[in-house]
Amino acid sequence: MKNFALSLFILVSLLLAPLRGGEAAPPPPAKGLTLTFETPDFRLESRPDGTWSLTVPQAVLSTEAGFPQLPVYSQLIAVPPQGAVNLEIVRAAGKTLTGRYTLPVAPAPAPLQNDLTPGTWSAVPSRLTAGQVYPQTIARIAEEAWMRDQRLVRVEVFPFQYRGGRLTWYPRVEVRLRFEGGAASPSGGLPASFSGNPLEGSLASAVSNYEQGKSWRGSAPPIVSASSAITTTAYRIGVTEDGLYRLTYADLQSAGLPVDAIDPTDFRLSNQGRAVAYAFEGDEDAVFEPGEAILFYGEKFRGDYLASLHVGDMDNWLWLCPNCSLKGMFEKYTDENVYWLFTDGGGTRMAALDGTPRDTESVPQWYPATTHAEENHEWYSHHFSSETTWFWERTIRTNTVVTRSYPITLTDLSLAAPYSSTLAASVVSRADNITHHTIFKLNGHTAYESEWYGKTGHSFSRGIPTAWLAEGENALDFVIDASNITGQADSLYFDWFEVTYPRHFVAQDDALLFDYPYAGRWQFQVEGLNGNTVYALDVSDPLAPKQILNPRVSASGGGYAAAFEADAAAQSRFLVAEEAAVRTPTVSRYDPAALTPPSGGAEYVFITHRSLLTSTQQLAAYRQSRGLSTFVVDVQDVYNQYGYGIFHPVAIRDYLAEAV
Repeated sequence: MKNFALSLFILVSLLLAPLRGGEAAPPPPAKGLTLTFETPDFRLESRPDGTWSLTVPQAVLSTEAGFPQLPVYSQLIAVPPQGAVNLEIVRAAGKTLTGRYTLPVAPAPAPLQNDLTPGTWSAVPSRLTAGQVYPQTIARIAEEAWMRDQRLVRVEVFPFQYRGGRLTWYPRVEVRLRFEGGAASPSGGLPASFSGNPLEGSLASAVSNYEQGKSWRGSAPPIVSASSAITTTAYRIGVTEDGLYRLTYADLQSAGLPVDAIDPTDFRLSNQGRAVAYAFEGDEDAVFEPGEAILFYGEKFRGDYLASLHVGDMDNWLWLCPNCSLKGMFEKYTDENVYWLFTDGGGTRMAALDGTPRDTESVPQWYPATTHAEENHEWYSHHFSSETTWFWERTIRTNTVVTRSYPITLTDLSLAAPYSSTLAASVVSRADNITHHTIFKLNGHTAYESEWYGKTGHSFSRGIPTAWLAEGENALDFVIDASNITGQADSLYFDWFEVTYPRHFVAQDDALLFDYPYAGRWQFQVEGLNGNTVYALDVSDPLAPKQILNPRVSASGGGYAAAFEADAAAQSRFLVAEEAAVRTPTVSRYDPAALTPPSGGAEYVFITHRSLLTSTQQLAAYRQSRGLSTFVVDVQDVYNQYGYGIFHPVAIRDYLAEAV
């Protein structure tokens, strides 16, 4: 065992830019900082399990799951508000210790076993590969953040590296932070409005160069780009289902659009900051007239795009759930997608394709359709296997075999199609230290049987014979075989299941939205329409749908059928809709409210629903009478201006990053 006292010194010095001869010498602008970490000694102790603990007082142990636990220093450093901050190692002479040591592997956070209990850690296997050096670099900028008007970086320094059982010790590490590409000169000092701020005490105790950092106060860069904020009057359009939508002259007039003063060629439609192509029903003059309308393809909300915008600043949402997705995290709260109609010009019209059927191309008889079955009755949030928190049903059993049955309706089944259908399902366990034995049967046929362990999620996707399926009602039996479980009960949540099967081209409720992933030119024919005014669109790109002109509509089977030609590829999607299936979205006028406090910042920001606005303003007035600067905001304004109108808490986070 080695047991030494510790001395730790953190020295901060300015790297000064040279002055040109003959100039007066103003306070020199800082071009960087030098940090020196000295670790003369350490403690290395053997443990009963055969591993060695390596500790340095005033340092913490690294927590990267699956890698050796090494001491690490972490320092918050104030930096200038603009420009890049880069770190370089100036001096670091390493000494390899004699002997070989096996260090403990950092554990991972364990899923909670019960509600309202403290968190625990769970052992994980080593992720260190043969010959790998850990960490790869002994000093780094671990993260960057803003605390109100102070830009901060967190510098991590490892006084040890580990490779193949050997430890390299760095008694002295000198690193340099370089400020590049921005003004590093003092910005005028601490704003007067923050002189009595209670957060200053916390900042002073946490930041190594607090006094110096006060001269670098500034405004954080906006989290959302200027194009994402609604800054002029616009019309908010809400959509909760995929389909064809129409906004008429009367709809927009009722929403407050000054129809008599609008040139319809100035309409512009957008969704989450992206242009959306639409069709205009009417003449092409500069007057918006009764009977004219905007026709567009709308989708219910999906989180793909917003997740892509926030992938770099929301990784903390997933740290306990590596199987979760940001897409799913965005979709948890709403199905409503929000489109915005502007009248400032620059709109995009739908392209047109000739779909005249020539009766020379192949006519497919079926397409692969997926029917999804899911209900939300049971709440369970801390399984950490996915972002799902609502489930269909919970089953708790000991010493028995239990079967739960769930229905699904399949329509217009094409039993003769040369296609293997697919069954997929998902369940989650709430019971730890148990081997679960589960069986899934579709219409009495065993589709999937497995044993799996622990408190986790379990899902599958398996091919099944289409002959197992029936037109209309089908049933999935979920069998839990707990006959060998005693003591602790097995506890499982059923989430969802779906069937992908060959389906005839038959409309439902006068519309058919279908994928056709087989390349080539085809003549599609959709049956089951109840009228002869039919729209056909290629919606493979939902932001730039294309109208398919000249579909042939003919009487068929007591109704109508629509035929058209189109090219298909791997990601092709088409929509056929009769007039009765064209939907009317919600629409309302939005005049952007000012969301910036008059003084540029506020000590007490109230974000409230408009139904509570009056009471909240009274509370804000009371707080203001006690000396706090206050500001009251309608949460819908926050969603509109910081989240494209989408209901999600990330908009509130982004707003607060600027408001306070």
